[in-house]
Amino acid sequence: MLLLTLLLVPLVGILIILTSEQARVYNVTGLATNGETALHPEEVIGNSAAFSENVYKENTARTKQIKQIALGASIINLIISLVIFILFDFSSNQFQFVQEYHEISYFHIYLGLDGLSIYFVLLTTIITPISLLSNWTSISENIKSYVIIILLLETLLLAVFLVLDILLFYIFFESILPPLFILIGLFGSSNKVRASFYLFLYTLLGSLFLLLSILTMSSIMGSTDFDALSKTNFNYFTQLFLFYGIFIAFAVKTPTIFLNTWLLKAHVESPLGGSILLAGKLCQLYRF
Repeated sequence: MLLLTLLLVPLVGILIILTSEQARVYNVTGLATNGETALHPEEVIGNSAAFSENVYKENTARTKQIKQIALGASIINLIISLVIFILFDFSSNQFQFVQEYHEISYFHIYLGLDGLSIYFVLLTTIITPISLLSNWTSISENIKSYVIIILLLETLLLAVFLVLDILLFYIFFESILPPLFILIGLFGSSNKVRASFYLFLYTLLGSLFLLLSILTMSSIMGSTDFDALSKTNFNYFTQLFLFYGIFIAFAVKTPTIFLNTWLLKAHVESPLGGSILLAGKLCQLYRF
């Protein structure tokens, strides 16, 4: 259950942030069931200065609470990943902490860790609180959107490292792009829109070659399970086709020389937390 908990903790943090925000809006409009009524327009106008000050204090306290919830969720995940790291048996070359969930939609979901992915899981849980702290005071608007995007990215990145199915790997791998697009588009600098489109379109088009290779393996094998694919012998020409498809995709995403235009723009225009995610997690993800 430790691996599933890793995926759920950031989502629980997002849910707490959303539900508490809805409760606050509900109380402000005077619709709560605590017997209080909304202020009359005359009273609001007569006490506008005091009302504005109260609203400012309430918004400041609310922003601080949102940050603390997000940071708390990321720290809990860091502690869980440290427990997993301590319990991991490095003398074995088999997948560990394997969990199977059958008949979830059209997929059989398998979660597990090997000797390489354990380090990337630990890296992800370390960098997430750093990303939150890096923009602790510099971002004052849309803070709820910012922390939700960071927590969502943490869940998606962890899912990439934990799933043992190559098709699910691709799905989670590409699902990272929309949150990054929004993160740079909302919180980037002057040329943020152009940079976000560069990031999204460049990497999405490159990934189509990876999808083509995955579909080829699936059609030949009838399975996308990592363990089954590792025991398969493809013929020489099929191996070349698969290699070039995967190579092109990761040459764009890593990125290699002449294909790194999107990375330069994304780093320059993204907020500090976004740059930390790009350099510390996403570029390492592509190498993984």
